[in-house]
Amino acid sequence: MERKSRNVTIVKILSLLVISLSIFAEKKPSARQIREETLRINALELEEIDINAIKDSKGNLPREMTVVLSDETLKFGFNKDKVSPRYHGVLKNLIDYVTVNDYDVIVVGHTDSKGKDIYNMKLGLRRAENAKKKLLELGLTPDRIVGTESKGEMEPVASNNTEAGRALNRRIEFKLIKRN
Repeated sequence: MERKSRNVTIVKILSLLVISLSIFAEKKPSARQIREETLRINALELEEIDINAIKDSKGNLPREMTVVLSDETLKFGFNKDKVSPRYHGVLKNLIDYVTVNDYDVIVVGHTDSKGKDIYNMKLGLRRAENAKKKLLELGLTPDRIVGTESKGEMEPVASNNTEAGRALNRRIEFKLIKRN
């Protein structure tokens, strides 16, 4: 019962975030607004909630959303770029969602601020490319992946002054874009 209540709460929160996304659809938001207002679903939530229940105020699936797999869930170690086999189930859930709901995917790699900018850009891209490779190995069709990119250390979601913050910044984001 407690798990069901928690899942309902998560779905409600995510639904509110989807609604808030539509507010920014007509004007270009700042990077800070994007970080604050982007629908972010971490890997643990992807396994626990009915992601198909996420709809806007008109009952439609969002045109765009971002699924975040961070160091907490993918366990990218410092200077690491490989996706562990223990997270294949999470990626399969993502593949199912993308396929059933007709989304394309852009894979974006992020890093913490340790190291030089150019190195972090390359590391972020390696993370994105490895995540893309794993999605393809697990059955996502190549036409669904419309890009890979790196933001390096440029878009932190937490402070880089602590190990916990840096861990949150070492992440992969899957930008889901509804096909027409």
